[in-house]
Amino acid sequence: HLEDEGEMKEANTLQEYVEGRYPSGKSIGRLYDMELSVFNDRLEADVRASGTVAFMSSQLLSEEPVQHTFMHDLDSLLWVLVWLVAVRAQEDNQHNANSLREEVYSSDDSFKYSFVNISERARSQMARIIDPADTEWEHT
Repeated sequence: HLEDEGEMKEANTLQEYVEGRYPSGKSIGRLYDMELSVFNDRLEADVRASGTVAFMSSQLLSEEPVQHTFMHDLDSLLWVLVWLVAVRAQEDNQHNANSLREEVYSSDDSFKYSFVNISERARSQMARIIDPADTEWEHT
């Protein structure tokens, strides 16, 4: 929905949404997730999952029915943080960062499951992306 002089109006296309949300065309970043968008008036039973695949919990991506809990939301936050690290990778590490982003965006839950449950795998993948000499991450 778009706000128009205090009233809400529906955007029918992605372009209408973008123009309504960012009228000046300026923003720091944008995240669009139209492939899993749902209508507000849909029945809860009509939707198995919604959200950006890259940031969804591995359990919600699995074929088995799962009741959504706050832990899935925390899992999603982890994937947002992993994504942020990957997009901030230094130029030398872009190949590794691109590879990680592709795996995170996959709807196959096996990568996310092993990343979360095998800490050594997560550590080694993140170490290939984060440059220890990069001081931009440090708070001064």
